[in-house]
Amino acid sequence: MGFLKSLPPDADIPPVFLFSPPEFVRHLLHLHQVVLRDEGALPVKIRELIAAFTCGTLNSPYCFDAHRTVCEVLGWPLETVDTLVRDIESTDFDTRHKSLFRYLKRLILAPSTLHQSDYDQLSDAGWTDKEINLAIIICCLYNFMGRYTLGHGLRLHPEKAEMERRHGEALANGGYIDDLLHLGLKPIVEAA
Repeated sequence: MGFLKSLPPDADIPPVFLFSPPEFVRHLLHLHQVVLRDEGALPVKIRELIAAFTCGTLNSPYCFDAHRTVCEVLGWPLETVDTLVRDIESTDFDTRHKSLFRYLKRLILAPSTLHQSDYDQLSDAGWTDKEINLAIIICCLYNFMGRYTLGHGLRLHPEKAEMERRHGEALANGGYIDDLLHLGLKPIVEAA
């Protein structure tokens, strides 16, 4: 149930966006598209895994479920995504990838504890500055989105599971702006 009194009990993200300033929504959707789908230093599959990891680490079930589904459509086994959130060290990822997710976990849970030496470990593991920068941007964006959905009281609704699955598939296959145009946000998105 959404916290806003005018939201329906089974509210999801599009009605919440309708309460937000249209310019904010346009920029936010564009940012999602640029960060998660446009050409970048990391493969889309890794970018979506970072989004799901961030939401799962924040314990934001609405956001996590959406990006968990996107990860599955992109080829990640759900058990891999779930294990990564629960315990980075018990995943089958190589040392390089584990180092990135350890860094991101600290960025999510205790950002003021990060130091140059932590960044240097990523660099030593073979991550470039551009890759690290993009990973940080995605992590920060999904820190925001996780808190945005939690702050509005958005929760999973079992009766909407199939619709949410189709939404995740559309995000994986078409991207963010295309998908949200079909979810009632066309007037906001196209007004830009």
